Amino acid sequence: MRQSYIFFWREIIFSVFILLATFSCRAQPATPVFLHFFDWFHTTEWQEDKFVDPLDWQAIGLRGEDRSSEDFYFKQFQYIKSLGIDAIAWEYHLQSGAPATYPAPEAIRALERSQLKIAPFYDWGISAKVRNQPGEQRLPTLSNPGSIRPDSATANLIIAELGTFFQKVPRHLQARDKKGRTVIFVFGYGFDDSDPDPVAWQTFGEALRKGVAEFSEVSPMFYWTAKNSIFQEHLFLHHRENFTPFQFVLDTPQSQFGHESVTWNFGFDNLGIQKRDAMQRVIRLDLRYIKEMGWMSKATDPSLVFVYSWNEPFEGSMLLPTQQWGDTKAQLAKAYIRRMKIGRDPLLPKTLLIVDDLDEYWKSRKNDWHLVMLRELLLYPMRRFVPQADVRMSAEVTPELLDQYSYVIDLTTSKVTQVSSWLIERMNSHRIMIFDPLASSTGSTITAGFAKLGKSPTINREVLLGKGKGKLFVRDDVNRARVCQECQVKLTVDLPVSGKVTATVPLVVTKGDDVWVNAYTNNQEVLASAFASLYGRPLGVSILYGEAYASQRLEIDGKTGQVTHNRLNRYSINDHWDIPANIDWHRMPAEVSPEHYNFIFGVN
Repeated sequence: MRQSYIFFWREIIFSVFILLATFSCRAQPATPVFLHFFDWFHTTEWQEDKFVDPLDWQAIGLRGEDRSSEDFYFKQFQYIKSLGIDAIAWEYHLQSGAPATYPAPEAIRALERSQLKIAPFYDWGISAKVRNQPGEQRLPTLSNPGSIRPDSATANLIIAELGTFFQKVPRHLQARDKKGRTVIFVFGYGFDDSDPDPVAWQTFGEALRKGVAEFSEVSPMFYWTAKNSIFQEHLFLHHRENFTPFQFVLDTPQSQFGHESVTWNFGFDNLGIQKRDAMQRVIRLDLRYIKEMGWMSKATDPSLVFVYSWNEPFEGSMLLPTQQWGDTKAQLAKAYIRRMKIGRDPLLPKTLLIVDDLDEYWKSRKNDWHLVMLRELLLYPMRRFVPQADVRMSAEVTPELLDQYSYVIDLTTSKVTQVSSWLIERMNSHRIMIFDPLASSTGSTITAGFAKLGKSPTINREVLLGKGKGKLFVRDDVNRARVCQECQVKLTVDLPVSGKVTATVPLVVTKGDDVWVNAYTNNQEVLASAFASLYGRPLGVSILYGEAYASQRLEIDGKTGQVTHNRLNRYSINDHWDIPANIDWHRMPAEVSPEHYNFIFGVN
């Protein structure tokens, strides 16, 4: 009786906190959480008796063999809603010999009853396979390179297929992100970069926006799986109000063209895929993944959180209770959602990242290596160092825009004199970081405040960083310099003068709380020194994201059984959320030797 009494008042108190949080945040609504949902209960793949971790339907109030009634969907949605989830990201794609996987009327009625919203998770990869290879032949998910072309045919195809989905969904059930935009997730990596044409990219982006806006209630935002693609990056940079990168799983890259989304995966183990297809097995249960993704959801102030998934049994990343995991993952998700929505964890400083227009690489700055380096910075390290940053091109910068931010990072190599003067005016009120590799040839006024420059020699090889920090590849981006009297040197590099003679050159320089970086590089040590100086504190280490094919995970070869400990640790501003003490996470995956326990769970 006493426990019931305590539980009753605990729930009352929690409800009051929710109401207070809602009241205090009316001007800034809570970040909505979207859960990936597969309606594949009647497909040939859905053979529950063969799942490596059997499902526990009774835990959510379901019994028997029913897999299609309104009550079947409602019990799932009701449980999902109880976790604090706001919307379903409904897996949507074409099927061979059957209708596309739009939600059935029973599912729509269940959504109404549960008060959940819905957004399409438009799986371009599977749809493209069906279009290109009808029948039962199994093809890899990413087997359609170059299928997303910047032409009207591709845009109209996407519009038509999304239109079919939205015809099935009442407008009042269409999910929106925190900024009020209609949410559309797209799983599609096959961008065609073979004929770079910014005009065609521009036309494609505008056509897609207009076409979808006709059947979505408000302006759409495409949350698109990030890929190293110049076509896609144009959309993220020039159409940022309608296209933004998101990360499907945590060990893949997420480019830093904004801070609209954060992804949560509560573990990953594709043993089911390996058994079915003899593919490589990937296990990702390191708690640092969990702890970092929780922190990111609050600190970076995203427009939504995407959770993969509710019911993907082949990759083991799901909240639906199972025999092995019970409801552990669901309860951890619930705890994190509560913390995100009503907790008092601080946000990272509001930050603006100023960049060059990457389209210029195909115009006036053809083959300019500085733009290649800028792309690499946005693809990988900037997500770790400034995951909260908004990104704007220098032509978009105004004094009013600058005054919306407390931190400003100028990554441009083609400096705009007016922008530089505005930054100089704000060095006493903002924290500002400057990269200026062409300063010795352009006579940059903003660099002059940090140092008097000498020549910028062309080296084109690795040289030693100071204090045993490793090596740096120097092109023509490091200037010989004499820093100002009140400046402090945080990192140096030894540049060759003649023969074996070298000169120590300042590389990272501070003046008050402003930072000048005398290099244009993605070198970890240089960036870590620069951003530690900007934030005024040491950086930690992150395992989030991948770089090309590198990531932190255990891999088991599908044919030989060879086990590989794949490591990827990088400097980062990321912090961590501890998991609740009642969560038992350390559950050894099946068919793995105990000797791998420490690596799998990040114990060391």
